[in-house]
Amino acid sequence: MASAARPTLSGQRTKGRKRDEKLKHEPQVFRTDLLTQLNSFDTLEDGAKWLEGAGNSLDYRRYNEVLFDVLIAGGTLAPGGALEEMKEDVCKFCVFEAEDSLEGVKQSAELVQRVVARYKYLEAHLEEELKKVLIFINSFPVANRSKLAKFTAFVMSCGISSAKPIESLFQETLTKEGTAADFLAAVFLAWLQYSNISTLAAAFKKAGLDSRLEDVMPSTRNTTEQFDEQFQSYEGMGPVMEWRSALKLADAKKKLQRKLARDMAAGKKNAVQLAVDLHKEAQATKLKHADLVPMIWAEVLNAVEWNKKADLVAEQAFRQIHTYSTLLAFFAQTMATQVLLLNNIQGSMYEKQTLLNSFGKIVYLLYHDKVLSEQAIVDWFKYSHSSKAKSVVLTQVTPMIEWFGTAEIAQDDAAAAAAE
Repeated sequence: MASAARPTLSGQRTKGRKRDEKLKHEPQVFRTDLLTQLNSFDTLEDGAKWLEGAGNSLDYRRYNEVLFDVLIAGGTLAPGGALEEMKEDVCKFCVFEAEDSLEGVKQSAELVQRVVARYKYLEAHLEEELKKVLIFINSFPVANRSKLAKFTAFVMSCGISSAKPIESLFQETLTKEGTAADFLAAVFLAWLQYSNISTLAAAFKKAGLDSRLEDVMPSTRNTTEQFDEQFQSYEGMGPVMEWRSALKLADAKKKLQRKLARDMAAGKKNAVQLAVDLHKEAQATKLKHADLVPMIWAEVLNAVEWNKKADLVAEQAFRQIHTYSTLLAFFAQTMATQVLLLNNIQGSMYEKQTLLNSFGKIVYLLYHDKVLSEQAIVDWFKYSHSSKAKSVVLTQVTPMIEWFGTAEIAQDDAAAAAAE
């Protein structure tokens, strides 16, 4: 018996819109079309407008590597960084053909920026391109290396690429002769001109590179001290060195805070011993008392395993603070550090609402234990308090401020009576 014929679908195939049809290219054909079109324009602006509109037909998604090779180096990069042989002229609007100046490179970089802004999917591909191109910096002439550093700074500072591609500079082939360090310095200096140290610091922190900068140095000299010594020798590196100093202080504070937490948890040292140890460590790392006071207060609270019953939390806090009041007093010796401590207490009470209504009692306890002075409490109350739970904490401290005023009047009366 013959098998039944399979059903078939009939109907008219829907034809796609002509403007959405993609031209089929091979990489070399794509490069030829791209170069022919770009080099036909007299101005960069005309080339940019054409690039912004040609993404769908030329299929930037498929040929993104060739696209960025052309826009950066002028043609397709072979393994090792040399340009592949081609019949066409190099792209006259590419980074390597630009004038080696901040403004000259910026114009070519803005061409890339406009294309990436139009086709968002190219952002990830641009990062991959930078990772590849930075590996080749030893192969580029000095002038092109300089232009590439400026281009790298521009695209990273304006946010169309993260700072992750900088990791490519950590390879030994680039670090051993100092090429990587010189290139990174050039990136830093251009970044400071295109933007500022705040965006640089944020980008490197987000990429996890702020703690790895020493990796750009030769393996025999990749210490913090030697990195700083070399980068200080570059003119205009002041903001970067200040950022580096802030990073080192922050790292030292983290290490010191972890040590303090371990010592508190061990319970083998009293407050005086903790203060002496902390003071020695602070001197060695050049940390100031103002750096330590917030850290100490945080650890005093962190060391407590808080009771789940809200009515017992306040008693826990009083005992803990009294236990470590000597430690706090050792580092909060000036009015400025005492006001700083008060604002940190205010902030922590705001975050830990179960302690908020005990703020006034905590301030009085620290006054009684000679951690806080009358002058610091009054200054904080009148001028220096923060906005966190402001009305609640000021209300709790008001009776204490009034008591200070009454005590002053009594002292004045007593002094007047003695004089008579």
